[in-house]
Amino acid sequence: MLIPHPERRVSSCRSLSIIQRAPILLIGSRQCMRSLKGVIMRKSMLSILGTATLFIAAPATAQEVPLIPGDYWEVAEIDVNDGGGPAYADYLASRWRQNQEFAKSKGWIKDYMVFSVVNRRANEPDLYLVTVYERAPTAAEQMAREKEFDAFLKTNSRQESAAFAARGTMRKVGGEMLLQRQLFRN
Repeated sequence: MLIPHPERRVSSCRSLSIIQRAPILLIGSRQCMRSLKGVIMRKSMLSILGTATLFIAAPATAQEVPLIPGDYWEVAEIDVNDGGGPAYADYLASRWRQNQEFAKSKGWIKDYMVFSVVNRRANEPDLYLVTVYERAPTAAEQMAREKEFDAFLKTNSRQESAAFAARGTMRKVGGEMLLQRQLFRN
């Protein structure tokens, strides 16, 4: 490390960068050390004040977030097996649609949709089945709904599980996502 020549010492080190101040500190300039302590204290105080301002302003900022929560969208990824397209389309247009319309008439869901993937890439599903609802049911509501569905379909949960497995010849369920729509406040 270079030490500046004693005859070229700088009387004030405020205008020097920290790299330029380091050699002066090594030879012990008291004036520079006091100046450096002042800079460090000012920066520390500014960072403390800045942090405090953030904490004070956080509640006001949180109230001004421009997005508010909306409906839930349950999205099922469906990969249709080769040759299973027409049979699965028949199922969607009949039984699946019937179930969705029943749930909609009860107010359990708001809407439902089928999306096909255009320009499908590797490992992407062929279809997305979407069900839109306002809120998730409680456990008690879920049990009551199952009983109403069983009565409507004239079946039970075991028979429905077997039918779900039988549809495996037409499609594979890739996964499911639960999304919540975000609406703009204004």
